[in-house]
Amino acid sequence: MRRVATVHPNAAHCSSAVHHRCAPTNGGQSVVNAAIKSAEIHLSAEITELQSQLWENVTYFDSLVDSERVINRNLLIPIRGLLIGNEEKAILCAKTLREKGFFVLTAMYPTVAKGKSMLRFAFASDHKKEEIFKFCNIINEFKLNS
Repeated sequence: MRRVATVHPNAAHCSSAVHHRCAPTNGGQSVVNAAIKSAEIHLSAEITELQSQLWENVTYFDSLVDSERVINRNLLIPIRGLLIGNEEKAILCAKTLREKGFFVLTAMYPTVAKGKSMLRFAFASDHKKEEIFKFCNIINEFKLNS
């Protein structure tokens, strides 16, 4: 893939000052378009609004799950983990969440130590409070004592 960066003639007045053009061989243009859109958002006031909503969602999650098993709880990181322990139980919890419309990743040995399996998930600014509430209710129903 050949990449060429060009600067718009009115760069000082244009939110999309840098344009990347590719000669894609496998549909790479969509990746380039996504990168351009991301740059435009980061150069606008929209980024502040999106980040504010993201941290509001993360804080809301932290307030609803009363568990010391939450990894990254109360940190300014949108990725959370839920320590499950037993590998089979982690798979079952992930399956339950998936069946109810929530996608989580299961981290198990050898990625983590044996008996330290966890669910990993991340929040986005466009998640709705109702979705987070439902997600937390499901998590809070898991019996994590064993």
